[in-house]
Amino acid sequence: MMTSYYKVLQEDGVTSLYGYGEWPEGEWLPPVKGKLALCSHGYHLCRPQDIVYHIGPVICPAEVAEGVEVIEEANKVVVRGPVRRLAPLATWNEKSQRLWACDCAERVLYLYEQRHPGDDRPRRAIEVARRYARGEATTEELGTARVAARAAAYLAAFAAAFADYTAAFAAVCSTDYFPLSHDTAFAAALAADLAAAAGAVAADARERTWQTERLWQYLNGEVADMPE
Repeated sequence: MMTSYYKVLQEDGVTSLYGYGEWPEGEWLPPVKGKLALCSHGYHLCRPQDIVYHIGPVICPAEVAEGVEVIEEANKVVVRGPVRRLAPLATWNEKSQRLWACDCAERVLYLYEQRHPGDDRPRRAIEVARRYARGEATTEELGTARVAARAAAYLAAFAAAFADYTAAFAAVCSTDYFPLSHDTAFAAALAADLAAAAGAVAADARERTWQTERLWQYLNGEVADMPE
């Protein structure tokens, strides 16, 4: 059975993961010499379940030549090559990135609202970010929502309540500039992990599983225009 691989890149085609810096579209990159080493030597790729750990603005399918050496780790692989990346997934764009970020943030929003039941600033920020992604809110509205959510995050930080600070920070990320998805996924997973320590929610791995499933719904074009 053939394994699917992906390369996460910046908008200029430079890697946002470890390994070889530039990945020209469609060009076979030659095998590397010497011993492969995760995070330091070789071509680093993601499997479908790994992408959530390395989110960036561009996600490209990648091909690995048959029979090449591959070393696997928990959330990435390194290969000797030859390897090439193909055209970026068109479904991963500014709209889907922001909507997915909103979904991640909303998952942990209750952590903030439990401690601040009368403060709806993070929730309103997420709502504005969703409307902005769909072309229904202005840049000025988004900026106002960002300032309000950031103030809520500062409130939580001042109270030294890390879980609800992280939940509020996730809402800030949903209104922020691109690439924003990595920060939001990190914040959502961290908040879930902190809450898990108190027995409030499932562990980080379960949250990452949910984020991965939701991400692939966007990448497969299933929810890009889903109404709120």
